[in-house]
Amino acid sequence: MTETTCTATRSNTPRKERDRTSIGPASLGTLLLGGGGLLFVARTLTGFGEFPVDMPGFWYRNGAMWMLIAAAMAGSGVWLLRDRPPTDSTWRPSRPGMRFRRVLVYTRNDCPLCDEALEVLEAYHRWMPVAETADIDGDPELRERFNTCVPVVEIDGRVRFKGRISEVLLRRLIEGTSPLA
Repeated sequence: MTETTCTATRSNTPRKERDRTSIGPASLGTLLLGGGGLLFVARTLTGFGEFPVDMPGFWYRNGAMWMLIAAAMAGSGVWLLRDRPPTDSTWRPSRPGMRFRRVLVYTRNDCPLCDEALEVLEAYHRWMPVAETADIDGDPELRERFNTCVPVVEIDGRVRFKGRISEVLLRRLIEGTSPLA
């Protein structure tokens, strides 16, 4: 038996052209996380009397408030930086209609990448049937075949994706397939 290993990589989804004057969620998240961390360090150092600069009186009187602000900033930064599947709700294929007869996703329990794959497939529900799932841990043959490769997306009997789903390739697949009669 040859064990197949799969490595998941980030999607090749092209970045949207952005207005140079606007700040994106990733930049804002980085600023908030960094600012919250710096605020926390500054407040901690002034509490120990180690801060090299004298701060205004309200800085010392409201210590708990500054720690709360630091935690809120850092938490907001983490929330903005969380890993989300990229979706572009404005994309549409040139021809409307359902493309495939069956979509099957081989998964296993507690698999975040499997959950992400199902979310991506759900975003294209107007052109694809609802994805069925098969738990590989319940079937020794499937476990042997896909042990380290989940999720595996099979569309109309052909394996199309292993690991992370590339939305660019999924869109090309939808666009290149004629709608069902």
